[in-house]
Amino acid sequence: MGLELLLWFGFNRVLAHLIRRAAALARSRAAAPGDQNRVDTLERMGVWVARVGLGIPMGLSVMDTLGINVKALMAGVGVAGLGISLAAQSIIRDFLCGFLILMENQFNVGEVVVIDGLAGTVEAFSLRCTRLRSLNGELIIIPNSQISRVVNHTRGWSVANVEVNIPYEEDPKGAMAAMEDCAAALMGEMGDVVIEPPVIQGIVDFKDSWMVLRALIKTVPGSQWEVGRRYRMLLKEAFDSRGIQFAYPHLDVSLLDPQRGKSPMP
Repeated sequence: MGLELLLWFGFNRVLAHLIRRAAALARSRAAAPGDQNRVDTLERMGVWVARVGLGIPMGLSVMDTLGINVKALMAGVGVAGLGISLAAQSIIRDFLCGFLILMENQFNVGEVVVIDGLAGTVEAFSLRCTRLRSLNGELIIIPNSQISRVVNHTRGWSVANVEVNIPYEEDPKGAMAAMEDCAAALMGEMGDVVIEPPVIQGIVDFKDSWMVLRALIKTVPGSQWEVGRRYRMLLKEAFDSRGIQFAYPHLDVSLLDPQRGKSPMP
């Protein structure tokens, strides 16, 4: 039995080393952060599968050395496995769906996703389930078979969508000029993560008491929130210095003339 354990330990070390070497080579050739995340995920899964694949024959060999009738045990396991497979169909679906997610590269560890309305950073992934860490620090565990819709916020490129509300009394052209100046300043500060010059779309909607102006900023994956926060700060400073007001909800109250036979409003 000592020989079997020694062989299992040696093969496990060798396979894990080869997998990590292949992952390091693929990681060095990865052009985008998303590719590196995929390599990390495949590396973890490869090491896990290798250990399980080596552990099963090693366990059977140890039992045979101990005098356990492995053939009879396997026959019993086959019969029991049929009943277990019928009772554990959801677990089997979890593994199949996890395999498809991995092969289709839907998301990787470290990416920010929304899975069926649940948002968070992918903290861990296995063939059985996916673990998300929400913005509030909550750990969300989702069986892979229950994943039906995935929104990936950090794949390829991202967009910071910044909308500004100004009253109808303000000049939209002046506000747009301030947004253009802030966009130029943003490019000077964060040009390493902003892929293209921001696009100032202008007025995109009319509300009850204000107009909506929009700027779209294309960024590298995962930087849209940081870029959006900095652009809003630049807008606040620019609007304050130019006397441009931001819109806010308000209520106009009119008093009726009591001389016309109507009581004034309180």
